[in-house]
Amino acid sequence: MREKLKTGEYVLVNHLAKPVRFSVIFFKLPNSKEKSMMRIVGMPGERIKYVDNELYINDQLVSEPFLSLKAITNYKEESVITENFDSKEILGTNNGIIPKGKYLVLGDNRNYATDSRYFGVIDECLLIGTVIKIEE
Repeated sequence: MREKLKTGEYVLVNHLAKPVRFSVIFFKLPNSKEKSMMRIVGMPGERIKYVDNELYINDQLVSEPFLSLKAITNYKEESVITENFDSKEILGTNNGIIPKGKYLVLGDNRNYATDSRYFGVIDECLLIGTVIKIEE
């Protein structure tokens, strides 16, 4: 899935799919009964950093092809898509390294999302499945 989900759209949740970078997952929020959908940005064994709206994985610049044209346009108008952060600041990492069986997730609407920057990495036991958008 490369596009954001919109209100009223339907999705399927594949319980058997292996989570991969940039896939949207459906999961239970840590220490809560609530569930959410967010995008996997960091995989086990990786260190994640954002500097000036750019994603670095293990110090290598990585493109985010799913970012909307609106987000990119806002950036060109001096807006921030993703605040600078280092995974060293994320709960549940080992000095910034995402542990085995854990994932760093971010919401696509980064300025308003409550994601791993707030609740830490997601344990794979909280994953319900990978989200698949239904095309009409």
